[in-house]
Amino acid sequence: IPKPLYGVMIAQFAIGGALIPFVTILFRERGLSYGEISLVFLGGALLATFLPSLWGMLADRYIAINRLFALLNAGSFAALAVFAFQSKFIPILVSYLAFALCFQPTLHLINPLSYHYLRDPKTQFGSLRAWGSFGWIIPSGLVFLVFSIQSDAQVGFTPILAMAGAAVAGAFALLLPTATPGARQQDSGVNALPYRDALGTLLRNPDYLVLLFSFFLIASSFTALVLFSPPFLQERGVPVRWIGPIQSVGVVFEIIALPSLKALLRTRGYLFSLLLGAGCLLLRHGLYLFVDNLWVLSLSYVLAGMVIVYFHIAASLLVNEIAAPSVRATAQTLMVTLGSGLGPVLLFAATWKVSSKDPDNLHGIFVIATLVAGAAFLLIALRGRKLDQAAAHLRSKDCETAQGAP
Repeated sequence: IPKPLYGVMIAQFAIGGALIPFVTILFRERGLSYGEISLVFLGGALLATFLPSLWGMLADRYIAINRLFALLNAGSFAALAVFAFQSKFIPILVSYLAFALCFQPTLHLINPLSYHYLRDPKTQFGSLRAWGSFGWIIPSGLVFLVFSIQSDAQVGFTPILAMAGAAVAGAFALLLPTATPGARQQDSGVNALPYRDALGTLLRNPDYLVLLFSFFLIASSFTALVLFSPPFLQERGVPVRWIGPIQSVGVVFEIIALPSLKALLRTRGYLFSLLLGAGCLLLRHGLYLFVDNLWVLSLSYVLAGMVIVYFHIAASLLVNEIAAPSVRATAQTLMVTLGSGLGPVLLFAATWKVSSKDPDNLHGIFVIATLVAGAAFLLIALRGRKLDQAAAHLRSKDCETAQGAP
């Protein structure tokens, strides 16, 4: 594994760790209502609906993915430099959307970026991704330190921390060996397909379509967990300085659980892992609906970590197996389009409707998120073992191709 790839992984997730756990609280500090906050997030989700697949296509066909990654992080840095100093709704909206335009694609481009430099992604990616979890925790420690020194501090400095992460991630991406776009790679296998044919085959694959739609549901539901759990805890008396460490409980669990993913996929298969992740999300939302104990609510971030490991990462690995090499970045970013784009669009539209009736109540938001997570669990269960069979068939096909290659 190239050493700069560890730096990219740590710094890229540090951007999210610096901003995402605190951004809703930051908006509240700047006077936005939950309805206005939902509109800001809705705008970001709309961008994620229409643009991420463009980035994936560029990485597959035209631009080395590590250079595209550096370019996107440069855009994130510039947008955050503006966003950090805004206090009115419209400037906040515009600058946040500029940041989302550049940052959201990196959340899934980092997977195909990593796979490009790994000989065996299924066995190597888990240990590499654990460094990303470590990167996510670092800003929370810094935020905790600031609030411990100055108890009346506000979270307005967190975009500055995110800017530092973007600068470091972009620099390390440029230090990686230049990655040849997948559609240009010479493939001697008999099953090699040009980009357009491979994309058409992918979009007709029912297993990929099931993954897309289930990811759409899980990602939209998980968005509610990420963005609305911190103010939910704050409103129930949790000091802001503890928000970062509390959500880090789930991230620490990711680091612990990631090595187990390889063994779980080998012994129980993708179906079991995906159902486990979806079930954990369903349980997590249920706790926020029916439990008032702050210790239980805080420690339930372990379930959030399980969703990341056993659903998000397992789904990404399965997509990497299903997709031909010439469309792998496109396949991953299509998941962003549905998962981080269209799914949250519907979620934030629903939460905006709920918030317009009761501006200060988050209960309805978690009801919606619970229903969506339940629908995802049922969809995966209905597809059943065909997901595991598809992965096994593709591995067998790849072996036959390799044996028959000159």
